[in-house]
Amino acid sequence: MSDSSMVHNGTVADITLHGLKIALHEDSGQCSSCSIKSFCKPHEHDKDNRNIIDVTISATDKFSIGDEVTVYCSERQQTAAMILSLALPCLLLVAAVLTALAADISEGKSACCGLAVTVAYYALLYAFRRKLRKRFNRMKICHRLS
Repeated sequence: MSDSSMVHNGTVADITLHGLKIALHEDSGQCSSCSIKSFCKPHEHDKDNRNIIDVTISATDKFSIGDEVTVYCSERQQTAAMILSLALPCLLLVAAVLTALAADISEGKSACCGLAVTVAYYALLYAFRRKLRKRFNRMKICHRLS
């Protein structure tokens, strides 16, 4: 695990067939200083309003509910997620607008073309969300805290 990995402490909230559900501690990781923290917050919360993430592992029998663990995600995965979610849509938007302007389409219609391309891109991401989730849901447990 490198120094630039995203690291969080959490508690095992549930054990499933394919892995664990980890309730992240609010004071863990570098979320408070992260400039894009609003983009990566999980949608699932537990009764204490803590964020829940899924960690896919095969040896679920080594853990029990309530175990304190540390999970991490590599810098490479973080970079790939940032490119897919932020950089690529911006590039597509600019490319679509410039292409439409080069084709002598009015500025208003060019802007609409850029927005349409961006909406189509996010629709594709949504359509392939299960496949992307498998690729990017590779948080790993580096050790137990207790």
